[in-house]
Amino acid sequence: MTRNAILPSTRTTVTCMVFAMGLLACATPEMRWVTDSETRIERHGISFLPPSGENWVHAQSGTHGAAFGKLVTDAKGEPRTLMMAVINGQLKEKFDLKTETGFKQAVEYFVNDGAESGLKVIKAQYSPPYRDQDTDCIKFENSIEQTNSPVHPGEALLMDGKGIVCRHPTSPEYMVTSTFSERRKLGSDSVMNDELWKEVEHSMGSVRFTPMK
Repeated sequence: MTRNAILPSTRTTVTCMVFAMGLLACATPEMRWVTDSETRIERHGISFLPPSGENWVHAQSGTHGAAFGKLVTDAKGEPRTLMMAVINGQLKEKFDLKTETGFKQAVEYFVNDGAESGLKVIKAQYSPPYRDQDTDCIKFENSIEQTNSPVHPGEALLMDGKGIVCRHPTSPEYMVTSTFSERRKLGSDSVMNDELWKEVEHSMGSVRFTPMK
């Protein structure tokens, strides 16, 4: 199936962002840091704020969204990667996003599709559809196991994610996704605390829909 615009799976998105975080670990001077979290970013059919707080970077993105990442360490000094993205994309060839059934199927496809070597979805949970900004949305939580990390070869990593998927209110063939993931070694505890969640929610809660052009 051909995907119109850019609506990569959660795992494909995570893979690209992990690569960007690997570059961050090298402290390259070309890395673009988030310096203004109060100015909205305008993309095709959406606008949103970057995450708040320090040490977030812009990952590579295009005209349909943006991605951000942040490296943190736990109490033992182990590195953790926080990743988030806001994307507006299209899946009209396979699902009728204008129907409740089609929308649910599209959300599950987004969360579970895109199988790649070394990446496996081990948990996926969904909320019932709900209304927000005059459109239908679904929240999801998932866990992805990764065994092919170029940064941690031979180690199993866990990526716990949360996201919100909404049908674009004026262009219902488009899905707007806001996703977050924390990557850590399998068996270790999460570093997410109230302060870090506020930084992430500053962006995820700021998404607004704009007319498609």
